[in-house]
Amino acid sequence: MKKLISLLAATGLVATTTSSVSACNKSETLAEATIAADKTSVEVTIESAKIKKDEEVTIFKKDLEWLKGSSKQHEEGKAKVTISVLQNKKAVRAKDETYILDVTIPAPKTSKEQYEKIGTVKVTVVKVATPATPTPAPAAPATTPATPAKNSSKK
Repeated sequence: MKKLISLLAATGLVATTTSSVSACNKSETLAEATIAADKTSVEVTIESAKIKKDEEVTIFKKDLEWLKGSSKQHEEGKAKVTISVLQNKKAVRAKDETYILDVTIPAPKTSKEQYEKIGTVKVTVVKVATPATPTPAPAAPATTPATPAKNSSKK
């Protein structure tokens, strides 16, 4: 019985530790946006105390080169960023999909990293409807010239 209690206590301790660690890794969602089917971009406003006046703010996701955005001109604590779908990637928009993109600013000069992540943006990209292919009209049956019907009845 003591072994069972010890095992349950150890499992509970590990589970508690794991959930608190994953809670610390959550990134703050700074904005949400939707790119409509008839659009290739959307503008979002990012607010963070870490944003400095006229410092570049970049939105991207590693290994997702066709959806990204950046802005260089903005005010202290707030940036307007245009997120764009690259034109040659419209084929990717076969269904509605939501992506979580990183929001970054230049890292401090003392850092070895190039960028510092300050949060995320949730972007929904709406599918682009493919134009309907016209269905060909059914072929008209071949017609032959009408011939007068022979009257077989004699009067």
